Amino acid sequence: KDFAITDEKKFLEAIFKIKENWENLTAEELFIGAIRLYDMEFRDEAVYWFYSAQFRAKVYQGSLAQPKAEKMGDPIFDLQKIQKDFFKGTGQYINGYAFRSLDKVGKVIERVIKDSEKLPDMSKIYPQTTFVEPAKQKEIIQATIDDLAKVSGMLIEKKDEIKKMRVDSGLDMKFTLIKNREFLKPKE
Repeated sequence: KDFAITDEKKFLEAIFKIKENWENLTAEELFIGAIRLYDMEFRDEAVYWFYSAQFRAKVYQGSLAQPKAEKMGDPIFDLQKIQKDFFKGTGQYINGYAFRSLDKVGKVIERVIKDSEKLPDMSKIYPQTTFVEPAKQKEIIQATIDDLAKVSGMLIEKKDEIKKMRVDSGLDMKFTLIKNREFLKPKE
């Protein structure tokens, strides 16, 4: 319910309080936070929450003891569907905004990788779900980190190509004028 607060000062107070428990947030909570931050024009911070949510969702899905769930109503199926829907529904906007500055996206990726060191066992975040043992989860986290590092490298290697694609497709113009507000903790 804190994500629904419309008063800016109260919203920011709630977000900073939520961040105190960062390592225990679910991917879904991070996606919702990203959406609200984006809507409230704290878009650089929204990018960070969005990439953190993607990271956590990939670790969640990779860590499931029984990753195949084929029917609605099954908690695993529902969470996988929700995570994919969050990504599809918001990714075009948040990535459209984020890729205005490939340097900033690279820094966000570095921040997400650094934060992954504090990620607890998935069973602490999702206590109703059965996961592979913690050692295997560490392997999955490392593989996810490696994938992100490849993306970061690709941003550097293909910087000019990505910029040209954005200009040619109209994405650059669509997101150029979107504002960002500095994400600061409100004074008490």
